[in-house]
Amino acid sequence: MGCLRFRQCLCLLNIMSTSLQSFADIPVNREAVQNPAPPPTLASSISSSRPSHAAHKPTAPIKHYTSLKTIHAAEYHRKHAELSRRLGSPIVDRCGNNDPVYPSHYDGEATIEFDKMQDIETTHRLVTDGHLDHYDGYQRLKQIETRAQRYTKKIRVLAFGPACMAISLFAFNAQPWDLLPTFILGCVLGWMQLVVATKSRAFADLFPFLVAVSITVASLILGSVFPKFHWTAIAEGTIAIVLPSYTMLVATGEVLKGQIVPGSSRIASAVFYTMMLSFGIGSGRVMYDLCSQTPSSAIPGSNLDVWSGFLPMNKVTTGAVNVLAISVFTIFNSIILQARWTQLPGMVLVASSFVLINHWVNVETGMEGPVLNMVGAFFSSLLAQNLGPWTRDRVIILVTPTLFFSVPGGLLAIDGGYVDFLSGGSVLVDLRTIMAVLEASVGIWVGLRLASLLNDAWRSQRRCLCGRRI
Repeated sequence: MGCLRFRQCLCLLNIMSTSLQSFADIPVNREAVQNPAPPPTLASSISSSRPSHAAHKPTAPIKHYTSLKTIHAAEYHRKHAELSRRLGSPIVDRCGNNDPVYPSHYDGEATIEFDKMQDIETTHRLVTDGHLDHYDGYQRLKQIETRAQRYTKKIRVLAFGPACMAISLFAFNAQPWDLLPTFILGCVLGWMQLVVATKSRAFADLFPFLVAVSITVASLILGSVFPKFHWTAIAEGTIAIVLPSYTMLVATGEVLKGQIVPGSSRIASAVFYTMMLSFGIGSGRVMYDLCSQTPSSAIPGSNLDVWSGFLPMNKVTTGAVNVLAISVFTIFNSIILQARWTQLPGMVLVASSFVLINHWVNVETGMEGPVLNMVGAFFSSLLAQNLGPWTRDRVIILVTPTLFFSVPGGLLAIDGGYVDFLSGGSVLVDLRTIMAVLEASVGIWVGLRLASLLNDAWRSQRRCLCGRRI
């Protein structure tokens, strides 16, 4: 009996030790012990007693925001076409030409930026070759669009002076003492265009009229005070830099390619812009006649050819002077248009070749007019298209500075030669002059397209990532 009781006690102790060991293995939540939960309230007990339907609700479908990485090709092409037109390269065929973008406004040559044009072309080539998708190309174009300009307004304003001096020396027979007033008036014109016109919408609308009035009055005052000043060369050389020559060429190309709406609007804009310049010139002469006892018609322009005293003016020296003047004009005009320093050698070489070819053909054959411009544009464009791969510059960037003085787009040319548009009352509004400028623009555009056709004959056709042919 005693042994049985002893065995029962041993079994009970064994069971108790096993229970204590298993209880010691359970982890203890010390935070819960130190901060015990409050006792349940009536509201919590009622809410806990309600059945939960969360488990029975169907899960919402996950939205896949794929538009950030799979942006459609049309978005990229639309952005590329918009920047190409706004930054001054609308005469070049683009990928996506079937869906053109016509901007609601056009600010003319002031919007051209060669620096951004080169980056846009580099990005577009990476996209068309398949190294970038359309989304990354679109993001790069947006970064290029919002990037600051390469040169400040002060530098660009000062660049207007040498550019006006060069164009007056090349086209309007300016004399040595005419260069300093042309430089000053050119800087004033640049200040009015880049500073004043950007701050006042009313001034921007009347910019060509006010510029023509102020420069004409200043030139007449200089011609009356100092008779040696060739006041017509001073005024012409200053005003010629704001004439819409490039706009006229772009409009001609658009019309000939079938883009009637933008081309017609550009032609009308260029003609009306030049008519405002003409009215400003006439108003400036009237204002001078009202305020001065000497009429403007009595102020002679200096016909002295002082340069012949330094150099024997034959066909060789004339060509050399023209090349020098055009080189200076191309350099400073490229600074105005935000060009890189590495782009200047190619621009100067193409512009010099255009002048030399035109001068040589004119001397040897006596050819003038649109045919002469077509020949010069053909050979200079052919040089640019073969020079572009070596300098890694876009072809249109190398050719564009040449187009500014090659097109007599300021309505300054009749039968291919410059006319003295200050001698008459409304020479610029003459229909014959407008037709001559259109003929010159057509000749240059045909020369550019012929060079492109000849250059593309042995080049393989490229296609964009989206399948469009370039």
